[in-house]
Amino acid sequence: MNKWFISLIILCFFRCNNFFSLEGIRGDDLLGDIQSHRSLYLISSFMADAFGNNNKFFLLDEETICSSDGIKTINPLTSPTGQSNFTVSNDPNSPIDLIVPAGVSYFRSAPLDNSTRVNILNIRSINGKPNEPCEYNSSLDICGTTDLSTYTFTFGNTNYSSGNCIALKCTKQALIRIRKEEDSFNMNNNDQFLTILISPSAFKEILGVEGYKYYTRESVAQCKDSIIKGYSLYSAEVGDIATQNAKAGLCNLPKLNRSPNLAAYFSYQAVDCNIKEVNPLGF
Repeated sequence: MNKWFISLIILCFFRCNNFFSLEGIRGDDLLGDIQSHRSLYLISSFMADAFGNNNKFFLLDEETICSSDGIKTINPLTSPTGQSNFTVSNDPNSPIDLIVPAGVSYFRSAPLDNSTRVNILNIRSINGKPNEPCEYNSSLDICGTTDLSTYTFTFGNTNYSSGNCIALKCTKQALIRIRKEEDSFNMNNNDQFLTILISPSAFKEILGVEGYKYYTRESVAQCKDSIIKGYSLYSAEVGDIATQNAKAGLCNLPKLNRSPNLAAYFSYQAVDCNIKEVNPLGF
């Protein structure tokens, strides 16, 4: 009897924490709990990403953020029949500013050397409606020395063909910024989001948790906190990028060509999760 009792004590000393623990959480249960917790914040982050990068809700001071420092500035033509006085660069990072004085003034570009989408934006107006200082259009007819005072302008399309010229007729004081549109890029992390959400096995493997063992509740709580921390850091970066891109949009400048790495913030949050087994007595 004593041998059996001693054997049972020895067995419990080494294995009780693998059979049952009132104070611990079984591996299978904690994995489901943590994965649900993680999925909730993944969804929240995905929504924050989509909202932050598809909504312009930032009220910014254009007078302070739309500086012309380092940007090429262009004065109007001296007459409506003057030859081109500006060239649209193929580099989106090299915009030009048209300095529009009071009264009627005209601007004419050199022929575009390739088909391109051009952004024309009024970034500052004086004594006039912000969105109506100039009319503009593009065609072959505008090139050369065509008399722009007799040309019919509209708020033309900004998707211009190779060889065409751009011309503007302005009637209010303003600062017009023109640049080639940058190549599109995707700020959203849809692929990362779906991969992480439907592939919890990688997260489980990094955690190193075994389904039949018991683990301390404190370490599970710490793991959840690290996931919340990852969400907070990710959301902060999303907000920073969205703010910078909102400023870029208002000032007609290239957006930040970078995206928060959702996988780095969440898939590898498991590295900060130090899940601890209960002691041999189950505590």
